[in-house]
Formats: sequence, structure tokens, C-alpha cells
Amino acid sequence: MRMIVTNLVLLAPLLLLARRRHLPTGAATAVLTTAALLSGMLTGSWARWSSPGWPWT
Repeated sequence: MRMIVTNLVLLAPLLLLARRRHLPTGAATAVLTTAALLSGMLTGSWARWSSPGWPWT
């Protein structure tokens, strides 16, 4: 159920905009990338990637 709500929240604005006008190239990519980065920051997984010795720590 949680995944369905998340998908609706992410896709609803894109579908509404696409219905009214032509979306610019990369609009969906920008929305989904921003959501993924914010989600990673909130869960703390961003801290692993931003550490100086990330692949080896």
C-alpha cells in the first residue's frame, strides 16, 4: 500500500502537467532524481556515499 501511495504522489504532478502541456525533456528524471536524493538523505544512506573513503570503508 505504501508503494502505491508513493508512486501516486510522484507521478500525479507529472501526469497532470503532461495532460495540459508538453513536458520539457528530462522533467520526469528531475522529479524522480530529486525524490530519490531526498529519500536517501532522510534515511541516512547519503552519509555513506559522501564520506571521503566511501568505497573502502
